[in-house]
Amino acid sequence: MTRPDAPVDRPLETIRAELDRIDERIHELVVRRAGLADQVRRAKTDTGAAALRPAREAQMLRRLAAFDGGAMQLVQIWRLWRELIMANARLQFPFIVDTVAAHHDLDLWDMGRAHFCFETDMEAHDDSLAALSRAASGPARVALLRSADATWWPQIASRTAGMRVFTALPMIAENPGSPPSAMVIGDVELAPSGNDVTVVFMSVNAMPGDLPAAVAPKLAYSIVGPTGTLIGWPGFSDEVPPALESALGGTAGATVIGIHAAPVSAGAEARR
Repeated sequence: MTRPDAPVDRPLETIRAELDRIDERIHELVVRRAGLADQVRRAKTDTGAAALRPAREAQMLRRLAAFDGGAMQLVQIWRLWRELIMANARLQFPFIVDTVAAHHDLDLWDMGRAHFCFETDMEAHDDSLAALSRAASGPARVALLRSADATWWPQIASRTAGMRVFTALPMIAENPGSPPSAMVIGDVELAPSGNDVTVVFMSVNAMPGDLPAAVAPKLAYSIVGPTGTLIGWPGFSDEVPPALESALGGTAGATVIGIHAAPVSAGAEARR
């Protein structure tokens, strides 16, 4: 097959005919993939949001970042794949996204549409607690909330209906090291992706500078709010990491409220 960056020295109709053949092949593979997704649905015992596999999605994104994207940016390639991933997810088990964006935060709404795509049902609520409560009311719902909205942190720490942070957005970060803009919360199985961040809620306010010098540089991020502090700690851990627990001295009421895959840098270049 001709490389896409090869010199244009062929008739236009010949190029278009090759594009048509590629489109037919893509369509054939998409249909085949959907059939396999249906086989997965029949084999699975979990339903609704629990059928989501955020770790596998993160691993797919990293594989795509390792490929040669040609003239396309990673974020453009990932947008195409998100539509396919979500279409297959909906074929397996439909789910609903609860958020506050339509009333207060259109950027968050757009972020949800980009991640969950346009056919996924989204519902807007008056505030984060209302969205979280609705998401916790059934197995086929997840909540999309601003990371810096501290009102929902203690609710997850109190083990609200098994809800946990399982994805941080955006998955492709423009500024690596910055806190994620939003988090997705639900009753979803947490599994290691190979490069993860454990989300820890502390019931006290603590800037990175307030933590021991040996601990602060290890943080993936830190968000201080009126209800406490949200810390991103590199690694996958169901419990408060021992190094962090030791540094806090057991006085901060630290609780793991979820785990998400570390973002991929927007500048990730594909290499084969």
